[in-house]
Amino acid sequence: MNRLFVVLALTLGLAGCAKDDVFDWTDKDAIAPVSFDSETGVDLFSWDDCREIVPGLLEQNGITLSKHPGAGGIPWEGAVVINDKAVINDVVKESGLESRIPGGIEDYSLLVGYALTGHTGGYKISQRVKRALDGVSLGLLIEQVGLGKCTPGYAFYMALYPKLPSGPVSKIYRTDVDADPGSGGNAE
Repeated sequence: MNRLFVVLALTLGLAGCAKDDVFDWTDKDAIAPVSFDSETGVDLFSWDDCREIVPGLLEQNGITLSKHPGAGGIPWEGAVVINDKAVINDVVKESGLESRIPGGIEDYSLLVGYALTGHTGGYKISQRVKRALDGVSLGLLIEQVGLGKCTPGYAFYMALYPKLPSGPVSKIYRTDVDADPGSGGNAE
């Protein structure tokens, strides 16, 4: 009887741990960005905005990326939540989104991040966050929507969320989806 109890406890423990490595997109606790345009299915910040703005914001917040993606032990992904009102205001203005963001900037947090990818360019990144005991968990869905150079690269993303705890994102759950073979598309 004791053996059965031990086996059952280990099985349930493993099942509980396996669930921790999944980010459920339908979870009612998953928060969508307020800068997400539900009509187009993409974030309002453009690919060019992210490419130009995010690397500097990451560096200002202690995340330095290698000029040679994939080298030097850089993690596959990283993100940080910024609550500095002046920074958020500058980013929103630089991206031309003042009229599209409801409410005041003080009600929002800016989440910026990167994901190391197998190609340069041609990615769409969807994201959701969940509040966790140790900060914020982030779910990323990375879809290859175009062709890029076959060299490792960084896909940058940013989004506005309702106020979140500032600092590095505590856990990132990543799902990569390959491009449709017939999709073709632009690298950038």
